Amino acid sequence: MKRIIFFVVLILSSNNIFSQRVPSVDELMKLFEENEYTCSPVPSMKRFPIDYEELYAIYGYDVEDDVSELRDAIDDFCECYLPKYYDEFDKINIELIRLIKILKENDFEDFQLTSVLAIQVFKNLGVIPNELKFNSFAENAIEKFKLYGLGAIDTIDGRTSGERYFRGGKSHREPEPWFKLNIPRPLWYGQSNLVGYSSIQEHDLFKTLDEFKEGDRTTTKIFFDSKDELVKSIYYELVFQKLDNYREWVISDWEKKVICEYGKNTCGNCVEKIDIYAETKFKRGHYKVFLKEIDEQAAAGAQNKNDYVDITEIILNISDDINGIYSYTSWGYDSQSCEFSSGKIKNENTVEFTLECLSEGNTYDAGSYSIEIIDEGTLRWKSDDGIFEKVFNYTFIPEE
Repeated sequence: MKRIIFFVVLILSSNNIFSQRVPSVDELMKLFEENEYTCSPVPSMKRFPIDYEELYAIYGYDVEDDVSELRDAIDDFCECYLPKYYDEFDKINIELIRLIKILKENDFEDFQLTSVLAIQVFKNLGVIPNELKFNSFAENAIEKFKLYGLGAIDTIDGRTSGERYFRGGKSHREPEPWFKLNIPRPLWYGQSNLVGYSSIQEHDLFKTLDEFKEGDRTTTKIFFDSKDELVKSIYYELVFQKLDNYREWVISDWEKKVICEYGKNTCGNCVEKIDIYAETKFKRGHYKVFLKEIDEQAAAGAQNKNDYVDITEIILNISDDINGIYSYTSWGYDSQSCEFSSGKIKNENTVEFTLECLSEGNTYDAGSYSIEIIDEGTLRWKSDDGIFEKVFNYTFIPEE
């Protein structure tokens, strides 16, 4: 007869208790655009005041929950992030209009290459170094990817040699926005002291500006690495719109995304790496439990008791995220394999999480658990409903 290991699912008074979170500025920007919110309590022709009850529900809060942290984040977003965001948009548009005016006064008429216009605008505003020389993508790349693009390379320290590496997003919290773009193999493959700049546009390059009608649009995307130690990369997406009979563009819409090396504050500024475990007993690394036990009752009278072994393994990973695994392997009973989800710090010596388990081919929610560090060699594994509790010895492997 098989012994069945039960995990009782804790029925929570609030279904959202483990999903409560404070959104990033990028998430709030997307939410504001999708719902046409305004920070003002007074509606405008195109915008509506924030529906706070809807906002609370989206981010896992009930009416009786403490929403002060979420409200503070929204206030920061409205008071310090949005004003800077739209102020930069205005500066870019004003500089574009000024640049086109100067070019027209000097008898320049070819304005359909918005990628070139955008680079000069960003140079004039000091976003891109003025001395950088941009080269267009090769003709075969333009033909293959159906876009026009320019690129440039700058150095951080003046040297042209350095350790080769991939400027990708795998080691960072956020991937670069351009990873999903269908573009040539970019300049962020390079050396550790190099900074790559790219500007691409997406419209029919055989179409002259005069063939665009009033209101027609074209999109230019500019992205580059950063020399700032806290900023990994910056991405702009500019929507150029044709003005009637003036051979001119204005920017009707835009998007900006900054990828930070470590993280952003609620004003959208990149901040230094903060050790969230500094005031806890936890250290970055892996807490490992491996327990091999003989089922003495089943092994009673057996010649080889090693035939009746149960193995429990727990691995708690403490890094930027809290995750881990739990597995139970038995000589003759149901085995289980589980992963931690929704991990977070409960107090200075305890983390809590939910378990998602696989048993006999079926996946299920196994309830809510916590791990408490008792001392440097023991921890307590406990279910939130109090049915299961056990103390284990563990070994710790520091994060490399």
